[in-house]
Amino acid sequence: MSIADAVIRPLYLMTEQRHDLRGLTVRDWLLRAMAGLSRTQTRAARISFESANQRPEFLSISRLPAMIDRYAAGPRRWDKRRPADKVAGRAIEVFKSVRDYLPGDPAETRAIELACGDGRVAMHLARQFRSVTGIDLSDENFADEARSSVEIRIEDAARLSADNGSADLLYSFDAFEHFTDPAAVLDEAYRVLAPGGVLYASFGPLWNSAFGPHQWGRIDVPYLHHLFRAADLDHFSDTTGRRRLTPNVNRLPLAYFRDLFSLRDHRFKRVSYVEKMNVSFVDLIDQHPSCFRTKTNDFDELCVRSIEVVLKKR
Repeated sequence: MSIADAVIRPLYLMTEQRHDLRGLTVRDWLLRAMAGLSRTQTRAARISFESANQRPEFLSISRLPAMIDRYAAGPRRWDKRRPADKVAGRAIEVFKSVRDYLPGDPAETRAIELACGDGRVAMHLARQFRSVTGIDLSDENFADEARSSVEIRIEDAARLSADNGSADLLYSFDAFEHFTDPAAVLDEAYRVLAPGGVLYASFGPLWNSAFGPHQWGRIDVPYLHHLFRAADLDHFSDTTGRRRLTPNVNRLPLAYFRDLFSLRDHRFKRVSYVEKMNVSFVDLIDQHPSCFRTKTNDFDELCVRSIEVVLKKR
């Protein structure tokens, strides 16, 4: 049994699903401990990566069907909660992560969810806060049961209609890797937040990580965007009746997001910043290092799957 199976995965489940451990100090410590264990497991793959040929290399698309049989039939996913439980868990995650840092009483908090999707997380949080507004580019997927407690606005997260300083909390899940201009969204959040207001964001998978292309239900193979040519993947999808990989991701690397937050330290105090890792598939990096070496120079890009950050407006 690997370290990921024996130790890292149980730690992940503890931090993601045990809501009584939502205190940021405890969670940050656990997540950093998990990152250290993850880096230990990746040592061999890292050595192969750093010594790999730096000429562009791809696998033959003829190898893809066998990889689909191997990985898609039983993908090692860490979060297997039912959708309803996941939505409720996300609402608890936001509340427990930000309640001690809000500028006032949580019951008086004015919250905005960026890229709210079906609005169910916002619906749960409407029971805790004074008001919750959901922002998205469309209300096509907005749940009927959320409409009575959540105001929905059709607008771009980078150009909000909200007044300056009119919100105490902005939050989002799995959205910053989709935003066309995350920097503009973050700057807009700063404008809309009241002094001492809080931004919570949890997002991923990041582009260079195992499932960065968000290919679930399409071609469920880790790192396929690094292993195969894009044109070959499109042709394979077309000829096998699968959907092409989604274009709805911004393809920004981990380095971009590290800079995004660090360069705004004069505007926001970082209450918490953690990078979550997925090293379940580093064997592919070890086996085909040249396929990865020309895509990035930083091995962390391949292993950090998501980011969770809590910022407080200065």
